[in-house]
Amino acid sequence: MKANMSQITHSRYRTGLLLALLVSFPTATWAAEPAAQVVKVQGEVEVRNVQGQPRGAAQVGTSLQAGDSLHAGVNGMAALQSAAGDVFVIDAGAALRVKDDRNAFEHMLGKVLYFFRSKKITERRVTVQSVTIGIRGTTFLVDADAKTTAIGLKEGALEIGTSGEGFNVYRSKTQAEFEAYKQEGRDSIKRERAEFERYRAQAGEEFVAFQKSVQLKEQQSLTITGDKATLGDINASTTDAIRRLDSFASDL
Repeated sequence: MKANMSQITHSRYRTGLLLALLVSFPTATWAAEPAAQVVKVQGEVEVRNVQGQPRGAAQVGTSLQAGDSLHAGVNGMAALQSAAGDVFVIDAGAALRVKDDRNAFEHMLGKVLYFFRSKKITERRVTVQSVTIGIRGTTFLVDADAKTTAIGLKEGALEIGTSGEGFNVYRSKTQAEFEAYKQEGRDSIKRERAEFERYRAQAGEEFVAFQKSVQLKEQQSLTITGDKATLGDINASTTDAIRRLDSFASDL
């Protein structure tokens, strides 16, 4: 009888252990699902963990969990795809971190081109220092250093807010405004060019308002330094950078 009881107890223990393992496996699989994955690499690109310690060189297929970051060297570039299917191109010298959920990313440094295309998720955001960018299906470039954040919007719509009190928003006088200005009958090309140079030099920028957030439309740019945000048209340098990074991701 004792032997039989021992066998029954041992059998129950094995059954219980097997049941526990079967229950645990799906949870472990879900937790291991990556928040993003490297889909293209050129040159030296490094993955770092949440503590900022190197995890090794990035390769196609390298997974990033929340808290991990991707750092491109001076000759490196990489494309990262989020769990939602959106693609981000990290330029040489730039760094991007996956935040604490799968729809949020922290722009750490340099130029990153963002392609938000997926229809799966309605709310996404990118943070840059104290600035938060709310996205609605769009393509835009962010270029940031320790003092300045520049955002160039190719298409879509952005809402740019701050964790501070607000922005002192200025509007740059640009070529688009001059097109209306010159309709007053100035039809000489030489005269128009000379007048525009004087107009641009004199007008510069004008104060708009103190705002908690700024709406950015297609082909517009926003340059933020401290609490000053200057709104203008997207410039040639930004357009060239977007074209170059877009070309890198063209086969994805």
